[in-house]
Formats: sequence, structure tokens, C-alpha cells
Amino acid sequence: MKVENKMNKIFCLSAVATLTLLFCNFTFAQSNFTGGGDGTTWNDAANWDAGIPDNVNANIGDGFTVNLSTDQDVNETDIVGDQSAGTAVVNHTAGTLGNAGWFKVGQNAGNDGTYVMTGNATTNFAVMFVGSGGGTGVIDISDDAVLNGSGGFSGGLNPSAETFVTVNISDNAVFNMTDFNLGTGVVNQTGGIVTASSWFAIGKDGGSGTYNISSGTVGQTADAGDWFSVGESLPGGLSVSGDATVNAVAMGMLVGRDDGGVGTLEITGSSATINVSDLRVGIDSDGLDSPATGTLSWIADAGGISPITSADNTEFGMMDATLVVDLTEDAGFADIGPGGSPVEILLIDNAAPASGTFAGLAEGDSVSIGGGKSATISYAGGDGNDIVLDVLTNDGGVLGDVNCDGVVNLLDVGPFVELLANGGFSPKADIDENGSVNLLDVGPFVDLLSGG
Repeated sequence: MKVENKMNKIFCLSAVATLTLLFCNFTFAQSNFTGGGDGTTWNDAANWDAGIPDNVNANIGDGFTVNLSTDQDVNETDIVGDQSAGTAVVNHTAGTLGNAGWFKVGQNAGNDGTYVMTGNATTNFAVMFVGSGGGTGVIDISDDAVLNGSGGFSGGLNPSAETFVTVNISDNAVFNMTDFNLGTGVVNQTGGIVTASSWFAIGKDGGSGTYNISSGTVGQTADAGDWFSVGESLPGGLSVSGDATVNAVAMGMLVGRDDGGVGTLEITGSSATINVSDLRVGIDSDGLDSPATGTLSWIADAGGISPITSADNTEFGMMDATLVVDLTEDAGFADIGPGGSPVEILLIDNAAPASGTFAGLAEGDSVSIGGGKSATISYAGGDGNDIVLDVLTNDGGVLGDVNCDGVVNLLDVGPFVELLANGGFSPKADIDENGSVNLLDVGPFVDLLSGG
């Protein structure tokens, strides 16, 4: 029995080795775009050396601009991918391009590929590589176009001096994939929907990437178990503005991850929505004590700032976690100053208590908010779990009433002198109303004290 089992194992191993060898040596047939017909149309058989690609590899090489507007099924699409070098463009305006395998745009050194999707064009791919391994690639998706991946998207990975990827998503376009990996390059999203069902990484595999979103939605589906990572292994930035929505709802968002990751999340204005299952800043998530730094930055518009909502908590790592706040464009900024009513400005709405602090900012420490003004930080604001800035607002009132007690008297002298000495500002101390508190306000302030 033992001998028989051994022979069965040998037979199985031999069969697997044979099948593996056959598979590795098997190459899909390929049709190369030669432009021998009208020079531009995908479904003109004369433009291909082996006819219109039908479940074979479609290779588009140097110097061609190809227009696609019909349904096509191929095994692999190479727009100056592995099979050729140079520059090529595909304009996809209608129909569905089905790829059973790879989709490569500007792959490898010296290659520059562009794939433009407009109208109601649809593309399905297994795995997509764009602008990687020394190549440059552009993906432009607009109108009602849909780009679907049963596997992952990788852009700007394995970089050399020329590696770069640009992805533009606008209008009602949809980009779905299993995982998203951005190395060296930039994504500009001004509309549409971008989703990954698992990992979402910005700044990966030796590349530094930036994702800018001013409208539309980017994020993960809720049933996956991977992170939304900003600054995965090298610098990565996520810039959120306008009415954009960011959903990091699988495991949560990492800003500055292990292995030298440097992450920056910058939120501009008061209309964006940022939802995370939890938030980790400058964290060593793999327990290897790899250096990682993270920065959270808020820049106000007239309506204030957009807070982050965390369904769990915010955790600050042993590494650097930096806070940057600029409230100068907030419509209420002029009223922020000593005295007056305390107001909380919400930064992070946590469902559970925060763990740790921003670097150098303990509970109650002062935070610069622009224009020479400051606030204090609290990690137990709101319902006791929220990270907030506490400011004092003057709320109008009597000119010269710097301490906001309703009258102008000697009790206002100390706060006035403090503002004058430290270059601070309060609209109640700006007696001549020239936008600053300086020596020109001293005489009018004395007159108010004396009842003049």
C-alpha cells in the first residue's frame, strides 16, 4: 500500500510538472496593429497583421492612434506594453472591450501609452499595469465610461527615471477593481466613482503617488478586510476638496504606514465627506518598528472645515503624527480671539476614545490656526471621544471690550496689551478697524477707556 501511494504521488507530481512546463511554454497568438487599412480603426481587419484580434493578444505599437467603437474580445491588450516600444494611443468611444488577461499601457522603459474612454465605452480586464517599469501611461475615463477589473490596477510601479502614471476620472465614469496600487504618478478625480474591493494603496513599491479628488466618490466596498493606505511604503498624498467623498470602510485608513511610508491627508473646505472604519496615523502596523510618518491637514473655506468620521477610533503611532490647521478663510476667523464664548471645531468624530496624540500636542496644548492665532487641542471633545480644537470667539459686541464682559474698563487693558505685545488679533481690540492690532489702536483704546 505504501509503495502504491508513493507511485501515485510520483505520477501526480510528474503530471503537474508536465502541465506546468506546457503552460509556461504556451503563448497566445498575437495580432499586431500595422495600420495597413484606414490606419486608425480597430475593427478594420486590414489594420492588423493577423486580422482583428479575436481572443488573442492585441498589440498596438509605436506611432499609432487607434479608434475603438465596437464590441471586441481579446486575451490581452498591449498599448506599447511588453510586445513593442514607442508611443501609442487608443480612443475607446463605444462598445465593450473584453480582456481575459493583462491590460498594459506604457509598460517598460521607453514606452508611452494612452488609453482614453468616453461615451458609454466599457472595458473589462483581469490585471492592469499602466506607466510601470520605466514606462509612462495615461488612463482618461469620462462621460459614462466604465472600467472594470476582476483583478487589480497597478500604476507607476517598479520605477525608473521615466516611470509615471496619470489617471483622470470625471463626469459619471466608473472605475471598479479588486485592488488599487499607485506608485509614481497622480490621479485626478473630478467626478464619477472609483472603488476597490480590497487593498487601496497610494505611494507603493518604490514610487511616490498623489491622489486628488474634488468631486465624486473614491473608496472600498465594506466587505473586504484590507486597508486604505496613504503613504504605503514611500510618500503618498490624498488631497480631498470640493464635495468629494472618501470611504475607507474595509479595515480603515492608514496615513503613513510601515517600511518608510510618509502619508499626508489634506482636506480643503467644508463640503467633503471622509468616512473611515478607523484611522491610524504614523503607525507601525506590522510590529517591525519600521519608520513611518503621517500628517493630517485641514484648510478651511468660508464654511469652515470637513471633519473625518471614524466608526471606531483614531490611533497615533510611536512615529511622527503631525497636525496642520489653517482656518484663515473661515468666515468666523476674524472673531476668534481671547475672551468670549468657547467653541469646539470638530476635526475627527470618533466612535471610541482616541489612542495616543499628535506629536508634541498633549491634551490642552496650543495649536497654530493661521494668522498669528491659536487654539487648544482636546482628544475628549464632543461626546468624549472626538478630537477637537477649542477656540474663543468674540461674537461681535462692544468695540474695546477685549475681555468680552460687556463693558470697556480697566479689565480690558491686560488682554489688549497681550494682543499688542504678541501680534495677536481680536476685532474688539482693532479700534481703528484696519485689520490688525498695533500702536495705532492705543490712542483710540485709551479714549474708549476714558469714556471718549
